[in-house]
Amino acid sequence: MYKEHIAEINKIINVPIEEIWDALINPEKIKQYMYGTKSTSNWKEGSKIEWEGELDGKTFEEKGVILLMIPETMLQYNRYRLSSKLNDTADNFKTITIELTKELNGVLVNVKEDNNQDLEDKNYTEQVWNKILNNLKTLLEEKEKH
Repeated sequence: MYKEHIAEINKIINVPIEEIWDALINPEKIKQYMYGTKSTSNWKEGSKIEWEGELDGKTFEEKGVILLMIPETMLQYNRYRLSSKLNDTADNFKTITIELTKELNGVLVNVKEDNNQDLEDKNYTEQVWNKILNNLKTLLEEKEKH
């Protein structure tokens, strides 16, 4: 497991925290800000989560488990990319932790993803999460304006 290469991205989003939380666990909204990704889960702690989509022109399928859900505060899950060349073992799952914190100028969304193999993988992961959070911010803040 690669604990020293933890990707981390922060973004302030200017909408109520409950709207951000809903977007994190609502499959229709996930599809809108996460490149058309289809997510399947009952969104309860301990339940399975599956993802199907396309990123950078490549299709992907991922599976994982929701590890922790504290509504409007934290969502943590692990994931394993089925096309990975790594074995489907716990050591090869990445853990994603999304924390929401109310700030004076909006809600701070902090995303951490561990188990990146090297600095290049960490940087790529940060680029992907930065795009996803920018899409989420645009989706929610534009909706708020109308």
